[in-house]
Amino acid sequence: DLRALGNAAIQQSIASAEAELKGKGRVLIRASGTEPVLRVMVEAREERDAVYYAEAIAGVYRPHGFEPRAPPLAVFEAQQRHILDTGCSRVAVQHGEPAGFASAWRRGGDWFLASLFVSPRAQASGLGSALLDAVWDEGAERRWTITDAIQPVSNALYARRGLIPATPVLDLAGMPGVAHPDGLVPGDGRSVHGVPLWTRDVLPAAGAPRFKVLLLGGIHGDELASVALVFDWIARLQLARSAVAGTLHSHPSQATARGFTMADVGWRIVPLLNPDGLLHVPSTRVNADGVDLNRNFPTADWASQAQPYWIKRTRRDPRRFPGRQPLSEPESRWLLRQIELFHPDLIVSVHAPYGLLDFDGPPPVPNRLGSLHLDPVGVYPGSLGNYGGLVKRVPVMTLELKDARRVPPAELAAMWVDLQHWIDDRMNRPAQRTTAAAQAAHGRARPAAFRD
Repeated sequence: DLRALGNAAIQQSIASAEAELKGKGRVLIRASGTEPVLRVMVEAREERDAVYYAEAIAGVYRPHGFEPRAPPLAVFEAQQRHILDTGCSRVAVQHGEPAGFASAWRRGGDWFLASLFVSPRAQASGLGSALLDAVWDEGAERRWTITDAIQPVSNALYARRGLIPATPVLDLAGMPGVAHPDGLVPGDGRSVHGVPLWTRDVLPAAGAPRFKVLLLGGIHGDELASVALVFDWIARLQLARSAVAGTLHSHPSQATARGFTMADVGWRIVPLLNPDGLLHVPSTRVNADGVDLNRNFPTADWASQAQPYWIKRTRRDPRRFPGRQPLSEPESRWLLRQIELFHPDLIVSVHAPYGLLDFDGPPPVPNRLGSLHLDPVGVYPGSLGNYGGLVKRVPVMTLELKDARRVPPAELAAMWVDLQHWIDDRMNRPAQRTTAAAQAAHGRARPAAFRD
């Protein structure tokens, strides 16, 4: 409550801190946006604070059995002074003692996170997120993480914002190897620049899948949140499978009585279809050939409509170039093979940032996923929704997230739950049928706008 700032003791404390800094720092007070507390931020250049920061870093390593090779204090202090002079640094103080700090700086369109630490006594209080908010620059085009994080809670905090922390090299031994993240394998697909197209299959523990889902992220390289969502759902899928396996092991009789569940679903997961676009600086919607992969599929209207639509409707927008011919790109050819080989019953394609749910193909039609409500955007020549839903007659859900950079954790969970309910209905209830007229009306009610 900001009224607390009128308290004489608090005013005296702030005045004392500012007097102690003597023009070499400042005190910032703001109300938390998530908790009924005040956030106290302090910028300082005093040596004692630098000592505290160095010990704070050591405190991250030591609980894990590592003794950090800390730089000399003078070196560390020089680094922090440079950040104070050229970037942004914030300190949180609780009960008169430093409780955490964060620092970052901006160069052009690039934002770099240099450090983020929260004292163990202040963890799980939202302080880490508040510090990250304090140094976050909303105007940045690209974000880079050059800090280390070896605590799961830190990695989760970064991942929710689409950041991947650099892992510190503590010791090296033995022969180097490659660890496949989240069980992903490179497969036989490659991008224009030869980057592997990673996939993961998650299949039922026994028997053939009752229902198969193809989950796709990163079709457009500048929609980072779509990739983050896919990785989040991989983790949720792993937890769900573990829980079901434990239940059936303890109560095997439920295996025949439970009907079909998510454990009977087979998944083929592609977190990033356009790695060249994502790795480009800055990230781009198109692939390395300058082709919009979501306009490169062999739809029935591609030959007659793809180029005229690009020329007339988008005015030759280079971000939406469909290519010289359908399937001109290795990424779209590879995805077509996955559809032919896997035979999905549902394709989930994740995009951003229009904040809606689109659907093409046979019903039932979902009304929403999380806060994304059904809002058919029309049919585009060469789009995956057009090809999957109208040519292959496979339901295609296109999730248009509200932010291309990050998705709130609660929204990730809500969309996941709603998707499970839709799949459950599809597996356990008779298929719904509609007339040909209703089918034709869906997706064509409005002309296609400039979306995904």
